[in-house]
Amino acid sequence: HIVLGDLTHPPVRPVFDLAFLVGVLHHMPHPEIGAKSVAGVVRDGGRLVYWVYGLENNEWITRFVDPVRHAITSKIPYRALRTLSAVPAALIWTAIKLFYHPGIDGKGPARLPYGQYFSSMRDFPFDELELIVFDQLVTPVAHYLPKAEVERWLAGDQFNDVKVRWHNQMSWTVTATVTRIAPATSPRAAVETT
Repeated sequence: HIVLGDLTHPPVRPVFDLAFLVGVLHHMPHPEIGAKSVAGVVRDGGRLVYWVYGLENNEWITRFVDPVRHAITSKIPYRALRTLSAVPAALIWTAIKLFYHPGIDGKGPARLPYGQYFSSMRDFPFDELELIVFDQLVTPVAHYLPKAEVERWLAGDQFNDVKVRWHNQMSWTVTATVTRIAPATSPRAAVETT
């Protein structure tokens, strides 16, 4: 089934085994609201997987790219921006081909910015890289989230097995199990709370 609706107020009950959001929450006006509402449609024992832009290691984007995106590029017509995206994409693609060779261990060069991330894109065709650049420039909203904020989304008794992993040293991958059934309380505890 395909369900269309507002992600902050999903029109479904908690029936899903898995909520998988890649590159969605950080483009919402309030990412935490989106994270909580999506968790609300996952059944007891179901899994959440989120991937979001990280604040850590992305200072050049938050200081230089983000203000330009907000003030200029997000307002450029779609087709024109798609064409303009080819220029920075060509520069990045050239740098990747020249400098971002994975080592024997498969990891990117640690001495270069975005070493792991850019080396993982080494075999991407140019048009795929161009779309990544376009995605960075087109959206009117992009949040770069610190680890502590992402961890707060999954704090509390309703989540177990929470893992927050730094992906490519520039983003966060979050996984958790949703717990809807409250833990059993002892009869004494129940009496004390009534």
